[in-house]
Amino acid sequence: MEPQAQFRWAYAAYEAARKTNFVNQHKTLRDIEQALQRAASVSPPRNYEYARLRFLAIARNSPYHNLKPVGERLVRRNPQDHEVRFYLVELLDPGLHSEEKQSALMHARFLAQALPEKPTVHSLLGSVYWRIWLKSKSPADADKAIAGYRKFLQTAPPNHPFRRGAESQIKFIRHMQERQANRRQ
Repeated sequence: MEPQAQFRWAYAAYEAARKTNFVNQHKTLRDIEQALQRAASVSPPRNYEYARLRFLAIARNSPYHNLKPVGERLVRRNPQDHEVRFYLVELLDPGLHSEEKQSALMHARFLAQALPEKPTVHSLLGSVYWRIWLKSKSPADADKAIAGYRKFLQTAPPNHPFRRGAESQIKFIRHMQERQANRRQ
């Protein structure tokens, strides 16, 4: 298959994979990455669309932290690419590095403001604060994580697969806050 045809197939497959369940999505994303590698081995496309699709396929399938510079370049090139921004936040580790913490917060807040109707951006913001709270144990970070998860629960449909996860995150944070308060007394 010629490189352009592989790229067109990969792009169409990626769009279809976004709408499937995670198990099928995982296999499809692996197939997409292989098609993109084959296309690149013949004649590597040097364009934004190729880099974007390859970033998204890899980041969604298995988040490699060495993809962060690629995601940052893609976001600089197109600040309104919410999907790239979302997966870039997933790659960042806000609990360990203050630079990554600031970047993750900036991108997650941007998404929550730009897409307030999307439940996943609120769970993403909650997740960023959750990861920060795991290191800081700050009550303010815990409250912000809970607020993100609550906003997710308000906007998510009743059958969303992460509802239980968000509820258990909130319960866990509350439980740990109570334990911390009891130790202080």
